[in-house]
Amino acid sequence: MSANNANVLAELHRLANPTNVAGMARFGIVGKKLLGISVVQLRAIAKRIGRDHELAEALWASGIFEARILAAFVAEP
Repeated sequence: MSANNANVLAELHRLANPTNVAGMARFGIVGKKLLGISVVQLRAIAKRIGRDHELAEALWASGIFEARILAAFVAEP
């Protein structure tokens, strides 16, 4: 299943949790492009998407912390 970059990014923005962003700062994870999405949620999205290297490259280019983690999960090794 090939996922559209815009759809995946829209889903990530819907899942954004500002409370988690504040909690991430306690672990030194800070920045302007944080959404506060748990790794559990990201793994579920990755499992649904499957391997998609082109999508992974687009997600990485977004610069969003969680999108980059998701990119690592869906990229072809």
